[in-house]
Amino acid sequence: MDNPVTLNELITAVRELTFDRFVIPAFAIKSIPDCSITIDSKTAKKLSITKTLEDETTTLADIDLSVYDTFDKLLQKLIEDEIVLSFTPYFKGDEPVSDLLKVTDRPLSSDFTAFRRYFFSDEEINRFINWYYSVVLQIRDVEITDDITSLLVRPSERHLTIWCAYQLVDKRRMYESAAQSIGQTYTDGSNYVGSESSKSPLQTTVQIGSVFSITENESEGYFVEDFGRVGSDNIWGDRYSFWYKLMLYLRQLLEESFHDYSLRKDTVIPGNITLLRELDFRSYYDSYPFTLSPLSRGIVSKNP
Repeated sequence: MDNPVTLNELITAVRELTFDRFVIPAFAIKSIPDCSITIDSKTAKKLSITKTLEDETTTLADIDLSVYDTFDKLLQKLIEDEIVLSFTPYFKGDEPVSDLLKVTDRPLSSDFTAFRRYFFSDEEINRFINWYYSVVLQIRDVEITDDITSLLVRPSERHLTIWCAYQLVDKRRMYESAAQSIGQTYTDGSNYVGSESSKSPLQTTVQIGSVFSITENESEGYFVEDFGRVGSDNIWGDRYSFWYKLMLYLRQLLEESFHDYSLRKDTVIPGNITLLRELDFRSYYDSYPFTLSPLSRGIVSKNP
């Protein structure tokens, strides 16, 4: 008998599919001469900023993270302590400060960036799992626990994981776009600053799922309109980004593994489209876990 599906198993798998190990900033503190910062969100549960002059140490901030347990509360406390700081659209204030990476006596001789351990907290991933139960399984107002997830019959946990990962990557695209729009330059802690090329390739061919293929020629403009015609969209202008490609990849996993086409748009408008094979009727009529009866399936697949 298969091992029961656990909540931690689901959260870990979603995190891996969304490449959540890419650490991102929580907030930044403006440089303060002769000062240093210490963050221990796990053991001592303290954030402290001290100033040392002529062997005399003064504490500018000594914050109990068990009291100021969300980023909103923590940043408000820092502001009250007259610590100058900033944060980008990556910042999500309702998440727990326990996700902060540990820092020991880091000098504040230059602007300091505090990083979260993951892009999405366990709580946020849990909310999307709850949404899956509500939207896909039509089970509302359920508290997601090991007892609930253990009722999943494998391999249905794979469907849940891919679906939630798709939704979270879509949300991350919004944060990425917002951060770029204000010229955000924080790094992932490795001194690498990601950037997206402002020039499109001379010619790009994109396969969407296993049905359509689109080729863009630079002289003919972007294919964003065609994306809308074949069951996808791109409102953030990141058509060449890793995160958008990851979304399409996750959608393809659902389509190939479960014949679930629910993440596509439900209309197809004639455009510059090349059919690689006969259109699968399930793309627009059948969607996991709600499948058509044999009679209905025969009707919608019948040639005119």
